[in-house]
Amino acid sequence: MDIISNTWNTCAAVIDAMPLSISSFLLRSNIMLLLAALFAEVGFNKGYRSKKAQLFLVALGLVVGISLPLEPILYTRVFRTIKPWFILALAAGAFYVLPGKVAFLLEPRLGSQLKLRQRITITLFFLFILNLFGGQS
Repeated sequence: MDIISNTWNTCAAVIDAMPLSISSFLLRSNIMLLLAALFAEVGFNKGYRSKKAQLFLVALGLVVGISLPLEPILYTRVFRTIKPWFILALAAGAFYVLPGKVAFLLEPRLGSQLKLRQRITITLFFLFILNLFGGQS
């Protein structure tokens, strides 16, 4: 077997051995940020560029994302089959793509966007570390 296959098999084995709480955290954080960005995008396209309206829409998206049940998704056979790909995509979305989108929609200036993106990413990373130590399977 070549080195690429060995690397992928090792990565898949590590991801398979992860507790379900990590998968749940990554899925929930993606859903929360995705819904926050979606709600803010709808408001942005409707012309609501005020900060209060955008913050309200982001908070609404976060609350809706928190309240969605994840158990039906996490306990399916399909999820267990594609878990390595799914976890890698969720990690990229939660820590790279979605914080930038939310920051873009909330802040009009580039410097403020970068600071907000860094704050979101640091907060998610801190919550992820807390979830590693305090999460339940």
